[in-house]
Amino acid sequence: MLFDDAAQGYLEYRSRRLAARTLQIDRERLVPLLKTFAGWPLETIGAQDLADYQRRRLVAGVSPRTVNMETGVLRRILKRAGLWGPLADFAEHLDESPRVARVLTPAEKDHLFTVARSNARWLHVCCAAVIASNATCRKVELRHVRRRDVDFETRVLTITRSKGRTGGRRTIPLNHAALEAFGELFRWGEKQGFSRPEDWVFPGRDRKTHRRVRERPVNSWSSAWRSLTRAAGLAGLRFHDLRHQCITELRERGVPDAVVMGLSGHKSSAMLDRYTHARLEAMREAVERLIPNPRPPAPVTVAPLTEVFEALARFLRENAGASPEVSERATNPPASEVSSK
Repeated sequence: MLFDDAAQGYLEYRSRRLAARTLQIDRERLVPLLKTFAGWPLETIGAQDLADYQRRRLVAGVSPRTVNMETGVLRRILKRAGLWGPLADFAEHLDESPRVARVLTPAEKDHLFTVARSNARWLHVCCAAVIASNATCRKVELRHVRRRDVDFETRVLTITRSKGRTGGRRTIPLNHAALEAFGELFRWGEKQGFSRPEDWVFPGRDRKTHRRVRERPVNSWSSAWRSLTRAAGLAGLRFHDLRHQCITELRERGVPDAVVMGLSGHKSSAMLDRYTHARLEAMREAVERLIPNPRPPAPVTVAPLTEVFEALARFLRENAGASPEVSERATNPPASEVSSK
């Protein structure tokens, strides 16, 4: 059996047992697998092929967690065919150590949005990024926002779908930047015929015609996000990092943890701490506040090496016990000593 046929049978089998979103994740993980193994007979996939696949994906910048998920789909496909046993001992589970979120400097943040606004193709991802960095929203939360969830009069966004322990309904006040982003998306939607209260703010596309549809929200804007961050010189920045960005900036400004938790949906301060990353600039400002009348630090200078030797020679000459040989050596040190210094 070819890998293509086995993959299709796997999806049909899983569709009867899984939620739609979980099945969608399997479909997404299959895309790179099919690019590699399409047309391969299942029995020809060996341990070295698996190892080569993992290596290529890591080199391409894919996270270890994603590679493990892709390997998991491959494992389940081979297992259904009774072919996983010989590979089980050789399949390496990659370390999924949590990746430290990146928090942009003010200059980097401004540059990101300047570049985002320079290309009309990035309209949706630009607006989504503005909202995420001003309202602590996750991608999954923004994807499932309907027009009725945004109240421009009270300046409030109602989140109706989230994930994990922070899942559930919550209300987020919107600042001017987030309101402007939603306004731009609403105007675009009206031009496209999406003006009903139940319409998605980020409508999905038909898989065949690629036209926007009412039936489902957008699956992802990963491609546009990668293009944008590369153009801005910020390759590797995750969309989820913008949530970290917002939470970090709120805490740096002294917003109480209870308020931040209400905005982000976190249930405990311990969970909140995982999403907060104090920046060096903020920590430096904090310690400077300990000084009542801070003065600018005096510049630290390092004397050239020749001046050091001259000072040492003068010191030796001024001391009666200094021998001519010592003075001469201090004034004209051997080249090997200078280079070693």
